[in-house]
Amino acid sequence: MILKISLGGDLIHYLCSVGLFSALKKFGLVLGKDYEVNCCGFSCIPAILFLDREEKSYVLLSNMWNEAKHLFKTASKSSLSGFVRDLGTIFKVKKRLPREENTSEIMKFVTKWLPNLRIDESSPIKVYAYNLYNQSEELLFGDLYDIIAKVLVYPPDFPPVAGYISLAWVFGIPLGDVAVHVSLKDDLVPKKGLDYIFLSYLARYRKVLHMRLSSFKFTFEIASENSLDFSRIAAQFFKVAQDIICCVLD
Repeated sequence: MILKISLGGDLIHYLCSVGLFSALKKFGLVLGKDYEVNCCGFSCIPAILFLDREEKSYVLLSNMWNEAKHLFKTASKSSLSGFVRDLGTIFKVKKRLPREENTSEIMKFVTKWLPNLRIDESSPIKVYAYNLYNQSEELLFGDLYDIIAKVLVYPPDFPPVAGYISLAWVFGIPLGDVAVHVSLKDDLVPKKGLDYIFLSYLARYRKVLHMRLSSFKFTFEIASENSLDFSRIAAQFFKVAQDIICCVLD
């Protein structure tokens, strides 16, 4: 039976989940034979790169890191206070940019760093997004560039692409057997109206996430540190792989 490992994708930290895949390989697990990956948002990028360019995936992602931090500002925070502090600025800046210009930034990033593959039903990487028209999560197939553009959409940084946004923004993580998710340091002391609006959203989001995580057989949480060091976060994912081997497969 193939193990279904699900990852969140709302934070840039998930680009470092290549550490998880590399560790699973080290422990003898083969992607597609022993496990498959249910991904959303940022976690889809390392999953695809590991599938297509296994030996080069870590280097590619570490090289991508700084550009991703600059492009996806809201998702590049190590604490809730940092997240909220940037929301007001982003809202003001994005109002001045045409919708097409916002979307083109994602496409430039995708075509620069990812191979142009086709994802079909046989792929061990299951890519999920949220369909705003149907108001439901959806498993995506087809051209990789189109798919990744849809799953990376992260309000308020970017508007929906073809009616899709990141599933991570809605449910937090796709369903599966094993959940791996990253949590931000909760250091927010509300002072302004935007702080209270965000806390209200966060309370609802956490309730939905808790309901979803309760359906998993095993759940592993990575607590975000006050660091955006790629190798350090990748090491945290490596440690999760060790825990999966010990707790799930032992």
